[in-house]
Amino acid sequence: MDNKRYEQSVQMLTDKDWINRERAAVELGQIGDQRAVIPLINALKDNNEWVRANAAEALGLLKNKKAESALGLLLKDQDEWVCASAAEALGRIGGIKAVEYLMSALGHESEWVRRNTRDTLNSIANEIKDVQVLVSFLQVPYEELRASAAEALGRMNDVCVLGPLLDYYSALKDRGYALRQIKPVVRRLAPLQKENLKNFSHLFCPSCCRRPRKGRVKLGLFRSLKYACCPDCGTSVLEKGIEEVVGVIGSENGVYRNGPVFYVPLFDSRTREARYADVDRIEVWSNAGINYEEAVNLVVLELNDRSGRPSGWIKSLPVTVMAGAGLSVGASNMLKQFFGQIIVHDKSK
Repeated sequence: MDNKRYEQSVQMLTDKDWINRERAAVELGQIGDQRAVIPLINALKDNNEWVRANAAEALGLLKNKKAESALGLLLKDQDEWVCASAAEALGRIGGIKAVEYLMSALGHESEWVRRNTRDTLNSIANEIKDVQVLVSFLQVPYEELRASAAEALGRMNDVCVLGPLLDYYSALKDRGYALRQIKPVVRRLAPLQKENLKNFSHLFCPSCCRRPRKGRVKLGLFRSLKYACCPDCGTSVLEKGIEEVVGVIGSENGVYRNGPVFYVPLFDSRTREARYADVDRIEVWSNAGINYEEAVNLVVLELNDRSGRPSGWIKSLPVTVMAGAGLSVGASNMLKQFFGQIIVHDKSK
């Protein structure tokens, strides 16, 4: 990578002459150095539309998600070309946030911007892996984009695509036509769901930290597909072979898997918020930056409020207090009051 060329272009990006600033933006896009992201984001506020447009195009070439918000705001620029350039750049980046910005631009007052945005979304539909984003495409008033989204959904191995696809194809003709259209999808999903149901008790959704529920989608008068899916997000693409889910109080890590065990942090000491998870037991880890009494209290409230289970179900959960976890008397008493067996690991042993 030519460092001298990069430094010269960054310096030229603030030149008094807008032509030099425009050339610098183009040059930075061609160089491809990620250090240019912040200077180019700043250039999106340039008072010259040619500079703003070329800075947007350069950010699209760099494909850095840090530029999503700035490019999203640029979709409201007064200049059509600048808006169109921002849409194209967001399409190159292609993240969920970028797609959300593009969806909002489908209602832009300029037909050129709407068309450019529509074409951009249509071109990246097959690359999008998020089911909910593609489902939102089915609601737009552009059949070409809806068709691309339906095609992309049909290639996914997730049973939650069946409902939206049935609705989409039924709206085109009728229910019979819809069932014929999704027949290949069902044929592909059926053996996957059969395997999921066979191993139902060892499935887990790491995004929502939930064990699955069973469901059934009606495919005709005498036919249906049974499936297992997350009760929150509805996905049937689940982690397999999970024998135990451990909720952790005191962890600064995210959700992670270690062999057949998933570890889920139940309390965030930075936001001071608890989260729900379908846990089999709880561990309390040593963490000097946590107020254990507050953490235990909020975790108890969250587990009871969002479980959908009978009040007091957490009394069956065993708790292991790891060595070094400095629990106050209040926190210890709360653990004994609300949870099941308490095992304390003594640091001295």
